[in-house]
Amino acid sequence: MLTITCDEMKAMDSYAVNNIGIPSIVLMENAALKVIKNIDLDSINSITIVCGIGNNGGDGLAIARHLILNKKMVDLFIIGNFDKGTKDFNVNLNILNNMDIDYIHISDDTDLSSLKTSVKNSDLTIDSVFGIGLTRDIEGMFHQAIEIINISCI
Repeated sequence: MLTITCDEMKAMDSYAVNNIGIPSIVLMENAALKVIKNIDLDSINSITIVCGIGNNGGDGLAIARHLILNKKMVDLFIIGNFDKGTKDFNVNLNILNNMDIDYIHISDDTDLSSLKTSVKNSDLTIDSVFGIGLTRDIEGMFHQAIEIINISCI
């Protein structure tokens, strides 16, 4: 397996977008399709997806769309201020809104409780909260949501 650093991944993304001319939304769609390809859709039926409002969150939204189109039960959670969402995150959010796909915007303890129940009852949980651009400490609702996800992996 090849391992790369965050800086190397950022450089590859930048090269693909700025030098080759691949739109970043196409990279996002391809990433989502690769994730779907690596899920055993015959045995996995219920999925919890937790998305941030950055491009990693946009990947998660695209994954959710493809899983729903594959007739899977998806509980979709989004955490973060929608006003700060990246361009590609917003493109995928608009697609989901146009498809009338429901999601929970995590903003309080009730939403965290719903997340905990969903993670406990699902066959698979996908964490799309933060990606390679994270440069700060994780606090507040973000920390609590990630803790719920991590505890379910034990």
